[in-house]
Amino acid sequence: MSNTEENDDIYKNQPAGHAAQDKTNEKPNTPKNMNQQMSNLSGPLWKSMFFFLIPLMISNALQSVGGTVSSILLGRYIGENALAASSAVFPITFFMISFMIGLGSASSVLIGQAFGSGQ
Repeated sequence: MSNTEENDDIYKNQPAGHAAQDKTNEKPNTPKNMNQQMSNLSGPLWKSMFFFLIPLMISNALQSVGGTVSSILLGRYIGENALAASSAVFPITFFMISFMIGLGSASSVLIGQAFGSGQ
């Protein structure tokens, strides 16, 4: 008896009107009140964009300050050659990080498509 025939026999023993039941009895992910979930996005568009823009601006400012401080410390205490070396390595490091992020994004799209199609 093949594996698919065994699965068919299991489903034949189900009571009428019942499909194969999920063992976890989880409820579907449906929002109870869609208006409540969208409350942060109601109102003018510029207010919503500003709400999401604030953390991005703060993180970029902190990253810029950190880069400036590290460049000052490298140049002043370790020397100009160390500052030049770290500046020369940055494009290579940025390329590798960007390549890995792109590879991860592309693979997640392909995995999502395969999962969605049931493969």
